[in-house]
Amino acid sequence: MGDIANALDKLDALEEQWDANQSDVWGISSGFPSIDHLTGGFHPGEVFVLGARTSHGKTALATQMMFSVVHQIALDSREAGYQTGQVLGFSPEMAAHMLMLRQASVISKVPSSVIRTGQATEVQRDAWDRAKRLLRLYDPYVVLKAQGDMSVQEISTLVETKSKANGIETKLVVIDYIQYLTSAAGRDNSYEQVSNVTKEVKDMANHLEIPVLLLSQLNRKAAQSQDDESEDVPELHELEGSGKIEARADTVGLLWRPNRVTDQPDSEAQKALLRIGKNRNGPVGIVPLYYYPDLTRFRDPDHPE
Repeated sequence: MGDIANALDKLDALEEQWDANQSDVWGISSGFPSIDHLTGGFHPGEVFVLGARTSHGKTALATQMMFSVVHQIALDSREAGYQTGQVLGFSPEMAAHMLMLRQASVISKVPSSVIRTGQATEVQRDAWDRAKRLLRLYDPYVVLKAQGDMSVQEISTLVETKSKANGIETKLVVIDYIQYLTSAAGRDNSYEQVSNVTKEVKDMANHLEIPVLLLSQLNRKAAQSQDDESEDVPELHELEGSGKIEARADTVGLLWRPNRVTDQPDSEAQKALLRIGKNRNGPVGIVPLYYYPDLTRFRDPDHPE
């Protein structure tokens, strides 16, 4: 059987899934219906780049997306009676226990600040403990790695090793963020480094047939405007190494919080926006979100929880 026949057989199988599903989400849901409406979710072989200026929440949004996929895997596994998948997360910038701190806050809706200062009420402590018990149930479905200067080849090898060792499919790889990765081609100048890494990430996604959520900083010039309350909508060219990142990515989402003043604990929601600036297989557009600084939590205002 030739390449075209193989590709068409795979397309036939996908069409059967799509017909049975009949949903905006023809991949794996991000957990945010308004984002899925534009992107269709995460798709095998595709790279979703999430870019933002410093402290605008890209790690928080990516972590919520990651654990939404983990939650879906846990539910599917319970229904099937066996483990149906896993998620791999790489975050050289943040230790695994700090990711747990953030996610426990998201789930419990209890600010981590009251936990860290020992000022949680009995009700808050109960909610926090319930969130941690839930997170423990996710343990088989997620692998977290927090180390600097990882190469794409090391990540690819780990994904293959984890999958082959127990026969469990990797549903999503999350990398926070691209500027921390090293290339097999070695270190050149910053632009060449990012270009090489971006190519290797896309090659990995294609070779392993997995979706990759890849985070990226915006360039320094863009970051300089972040104190301006009327700062401009971020553009694709503001991605560091933007030419190659944009070219290799299947989807690019640019996150920002207009009129952002502070990240101090605040119970009031702040306006956030995610601009889908490139979408190889769908429309582009702007998705409104709410952000809660005290919980490092995003919410889709058009789809109540």
